Amino acid sequence: MGSNDRKRASAALTALRTKRRLKLVPAGGGMMEALLLALVAQGSSLAAAERALAKIKASVVNWNELRVTQAKEVAALLAGVREAPGKAAAIHDVLSSIFEETHDLEFGFLEGASTAEAKDFLSGLGALTDEMVDEFVLAGRGHFHISADGDVVRVLRRLGVAARSDSPVKFEAALSELVSAEKAYQLMYLAKRLAEGICTAHGPKCPECPVVLTCPSAKKSKDG
Repeated sequence: MGSNDRKRASAALTALRTKRRLKLVPAGGGMMEALLLALVAQGSSLAAAERALAKIKASVVNWNELRVTQAKEVAALLAGVREAPGKAAAIHDVLSSIFEETHDLEFGFLEGASTAEAKDFLSGLGALTDEMVDEFVLAGRGHFHISADGDVVRVLRRLGVAARSDSPVKFEAALSELVSAEKAYQLMYLAKRLAEGICTAHGPKCPECPVVLTCPSAKKSKDG
């Protein structure tokens, strides 16, 4: 695999993230911190969200204390980010929903889950947008897993990323050699998301695709 393969894989990841306006949320502080960063950063910079979350963490003992803190107090700590009152209310709703269902605000119950299971759980909370959910899952390598199934392989090959193997394990290994294990995880997740309703096996909806302008398969289809 040469430099052109690496460039295509990196370009595909960048295009998928950029077109969906997904930030690279860090997960060094744990998965709940990653989720709250994704929530607070909507409409604001990630740097502003990190500053605001640092204030919150300095003001509470744990996430459960944040759950029972008045929304107006949380909004004051979010000064400097857009729509602080709405985000404070969303934080309360998300923490309360997770606590009521699991009594676990550290996401231990999702440890080792598939990316699909993590996405489905968060999507059911109601207070989170698709972008927030995706940013959380993208930060979850090492906590969640995804395999290079037929959907993932199909989408990546259409995007010009042709790791030379049909075996899921070998395909993922080849992809990791191209872009690093973390980026391979992110690329497979975004490819799977694209496969769900747009880049289908038959009759793909290329005009609706966020990366249609950079997709070599869409170009060939149009030219043909």
